[in-house]
Amino acid sequence: MSRYIYFWGCQIPAHLPFVEKSIRLVMERVGKSVDDVGGFTCCPETALVRSMGEELWTLTAARNLANAERCDKEPVLITPCNGCSSTLKTVWSELDADPQKKTEINQRLAEVGMHYQGNVRVKHIAEFFHQDVGLTKIKEHVTKPLVGMRVAIHTGCHFSRPNTPAMFDTAFFPRALDELMEALSAEVVPYRTRELCCGQELARVDAVDDSLQMMRTKLLDVRNEGIDAIVVCCPACFTQFDHRQYLIQRQGEEFKIPVFYFTELMALSFGMSPEELFLDGHRISVEEFLKKWEMNLKEYNKATEIVDIKLLRACYECGACVNDCPVALIEERFDPQKIMGLLLKGKLEDALEDGGFWLCVQCHFCSEICPQNIGMERFFESLRQEALRRGRIPKLLKMGADLFEKKGVLTEVKPRARKKFGLPDLPESGEEDLLKLLKKKN
Repeated sequence: MSRYIYFWGCQIPAHLPFVEKSIRLVMERVGKSVDDVGGFTCCPETALVRSMGEELWTLTAARNLANAERCDKEPVLITPCNGCSSTLKTVWSELDADPQKKTEINQRLAEVGMHYQGNVRVKHIAEFFHQDVGLTKIKEHVTKPLVGMRVAIHTGCHFSRPNTPAMFDTAFFPRALDELMEALSAEVVPYRTRELCCGQELARVDAVDDSLQMMRTKLLDVRNEGIDAIVVCCPACFTQFDHRQYLIQRQGEEFKIPVFYFTELMALSFGMSPEELFLDGHRISVEEFLKKWEMNLKEYNKATEIVDIKLLRACYECGACVNDCPVALIEERFDPQKIMGLLLKGKLEDALEDGGFWLCVQCHFCSEICPQNIGMERFFESLRQEALRRGRIPKLLKMGADLFEKKGVLTEVKPRARKKFGLPDLPESGEEDLLKLLKKKN
């Protein structure tokens, strides 16, 4: 197996140690071993160093790649920085496509006793979790899902661009980070300016006002969507949205939109505490996010008391029988996926308020054709029972329920009607015994 090696870059170790902490804790939890090795330098950063000279930029990156190859025959560099990922992958692709250029670089590297083979692979840490760990494994470690939490994804410009052969996601609207957050049960909310730059680079060329305006444009869109937090996978983007949002706040305009590096949310959903993750290192407070999440978890836990969440999720993600439900085909008010989705988000009260579950006629069709032997009707029956416990029942059903509790039947027999048809009197019922049993149970 290839050896996994951290390439931390400059910003996280120097300015965002709490992000590094979350990464190490999550890696440990999922059982992945990633090593720290010496000998690395700046990736190098593109905007400044590449402007200083193309050869300098390529040589610096190639030396880092060669340094990794000294540790293993086919090492995998794991980097939590978009800039590092983009630079190292771009140089890898260019040298792989140009043997002459690779030879010239190796002639320079020989001056310091190094040689670049081209066997190293570079993976952004989001790519690593998405591909090498996998969504299924991540879901297994979730003990406190991010139910009901609406998040805005900002992958950043260099997450999947330039879209070289080494990149793993699409150049525009990449989905990997979305799927990682959805695996934690967060709701990923689209917004108009999602793919636009956060503006961080402008601040580095003394265009601070322009930088803040670019960020403000995105913050306005995020706020208009009622989003609870911004999720990033880049230290530069984190600094822009967290630190510089704080600058805007000090100038009198408060957005108060918390920002998380995605592994921080992974760690929280894995059951780690905010104190353990040093979330007080954020400039924008995360307290309101945590309070809302805890409230959502309480509702979610109530939902787990009445339905099997694992079965519910499997049923919801399949959804094969929905188009065969005879009621759903003719009645817009009965939306099985919507009802089950509310339960998965921990919105038990909303599911009960929806009331669509009463429209399930319990024909058992979904159960009979279910490839997983689940049948969505079981969840609607659980909701019926919960609604009954809370006294929330349609008027006609309420009349039937009251009659059953009083006389053990759902409708009363009329002797006169039976005589009209020449039918005999019915034998004595077991009403008394049943009512004794019901009374004892109550």
